[in-house]
Amino acid sequence: MNKYCINCGKKLKEGADVCLCCGKQVRYTTNTQSTVSENDTGSFGWAVLGFFFPIVGIVLFAIWNKTKPNDAKKSLIGAIVGFVVPIIMFFIFVMFALLVVVRLPDEINNYDRCHEQYGERFHYRERRGRSYCCSEDVCFPK
Repeated sequence: MNKYCINCGKKLKEGADVCLCCGKQVRYTTNTQSTVSENDTGSFGWAVLGFFFPIVGIVLFAIWNKTKPNDAKKSLIGAIVGFVVPIIMFFIFVMFALLVVVRLPDEINNYDRCHEQYGERFHYRERRGRSYCCSEDVCFPK
């Protein structure tokens, strides 16, 4: 008869007193008495479910922690990633928006300076990090 660790659910070697996977001392249970489900595959689908519905992933982890440790772990990983990724995306969006907002007034001022200095025919242009006031046929460095 196959015996399984109560803590992690891994198959034990015959006569083992300690689980080689988790290091816990084991009490033998037979396959029919085991609390760990045999269909505990740790499927990627549970991680995807946890990613899109993080609260569901956390609840599944709490429910399955003892009976389906592999599925529980995948759902928790998905939930953590589902919380962290949107936060990172929000900060990237905020940084990008701040760059646009900070840079926009400089662009407007540069256009105004070109119009004041050279007239209405000229507009502001940047090339290779340098500023120019340009018309259709000529550009002056700023």
